[in-house]
Amino acid sequence: MMQTFIKKFDQLTNIELYKLLQLRSTVFVVEQDCVYLDQDGIDLDAVHVFIMDGENMVACLRVIDKGNRLDEVSIGRVVTAPSHRKTGIGAVIMKTGLEVAKLYFNATKVKIGAQKQAQGFYEKLGFKAIEGSDYLEDNQPHIYMINEY
Repeated sequence: MMQTFIKKFDQLTNIELYKLLQLRSTVFVVEQDCVYLDQDGIDLDAVHVFIMDGENMVACLRVIDKGNRLDEVSIGRVVTAPSHRKTGIGAVIMKTGLEVAKLYFNATKVKIGAQKQAQGFYEKLGFKAIEGSDYLEDNQPHIYMINEY
């Protein structure tokens, strides 16, 4: 049975933190062949949303207050386990992330730095690309997108 969790960094158990970092490394470092420093210090002030399927973490993201990374409240490190892609779980966790942004940070809009390959996914969730905001991060093409609600 799948269960969604919302926790600040200091509320994460050691096992949850391990699984969160493991999932992010599995996708971003190994699958996407992207060498980068995941432990960037931002996790400490973020609100973490993750979905567990039994003992397995199958999706996670972090919600960040404005000024910590971007000029607006943002969602980042969005990842779904390869085993759970194309199941709708990505949309579920993003919708939860948007609710967390409202609840924890009083957000009326959320800005993301999306991988270009995922732009269509985010557009289906109400995000709009900011024209001319393309950039390269960790050798991956990205674009800034905004969701106003």
